[in-house]
Amino acid sequence: METENIMSEPFATIKEALGCGQCLLATVVEGKHAGEKLFFCNKSLLLGGEEGSFLAPHAETLRFVTDSSLLTLEGTPVFVEVFGETPRLVVCGAGTVGQALIAISSRTGFFVTALEDRPEYALAAQKLGAQEVICCPLEEALAKIPASPSTYFVVVTREHRYDTQCLRLIFEKEKAYVGMMGSRKRVALLKEQLAQQGVAPAQLEALQAPIGLSISAETPEEIAVSILAQLIQVKNSHRRTEGYPPALLEALKRGNCVLTQIVDRKGSTPRGIGTKMVVFPDGSHVGSVGGGWMEADVIRQAQQLFRSEQTTLLHRSEMVTGGESGSPMLCGGTQLIFMEKIK
Repeated sequence: METENIMSEPFATIKEALGCGQCLLATVVEGKHAGEKLFFCNKSLLLGGEEGSFLAPHAETLRFVTDSSLLTLEGTPVFVEVFGETPRLVVCGAGTVGQALIAISSRTGFFVTALEDRPEYALAAQKLGAQEVICCPLEEALAKIPASPSTYFVVVTREHRYDTQCLRLIFEKEKAYVGMMGSRKRVALLKEQLAQQGVAPAQLEALQAPIGLSISAETPEEIAVSILAQLIQVKNSHRRTEGYPPALLEALKRGNCVLTQIVDRKGSTPRGIGTKMVVFPDGSHVGSVGGGWMEADVIRQAQQLFRSEQTTLLHRSEMVTGGESGSPMLCGGTQLIFMEKIK
């Protein structure tokens, strides 16, 4: 009878916390403390920080780091990755533009919630890929949306009065973004009305309206592209890592593997910091840190780590040297890869 593998404590804790808010994982990547970790969720310490550990005196500093980066603490490199909830896009109104936005946004990593009071439009939103559809009056629907720094609100309702109702409630919530479709004249009128109703100037200033990047969009589909482009621009302005996707956690649960991740990079490289790959002794792997010659180099280094007595390795992958064919790499950058044996 086969025994189910038990995930090691750090990753079991991470898996349990995913979806509960913003997470932060600090890992010592070199030196005698390499592999030591601190893990926070919503600034609460869930793992590490034992008395006498290297990271314990730095817990209060690390708790409030907002961007992923490679830090140096007392001469020791520590990789801090900030990740958290899947970004949630709330589309208020599933009319023509709302439907076009729903159809493309769920493919770019957003969890899409559509709010619509008309059953036939709500059904269309569901068929177009919205993971959640709330069909009821918009004010009632918005009351069901929890506040979160990972929530993006797009207001594309059919009437000015619905825009006003939605925005009044959205301004009361914590959020990453709020945008509204409308002409400059309509936007100016709406802002004036909301100001008279007591909405703070800072909230009105944060409103992206007219919504979307300026690409001379005309059709609903083009307008949806301009909105999604702006959402991605805002989302990627924060240095967040990919975190721990379900497939990666399942691979780690199998054990007897090496977790590899990019902790720093310089120049042009195919993947960002925090990108991860799990490598097994036979060279098979889950995830990718860039593909091609560089990824093959990382897999070889991971296999060498299996055969050594070391438990961690900090490896610099130079992308300015020749590839397997002897031809020069075109990216011209370097990636610092931290490797850690997982039993």
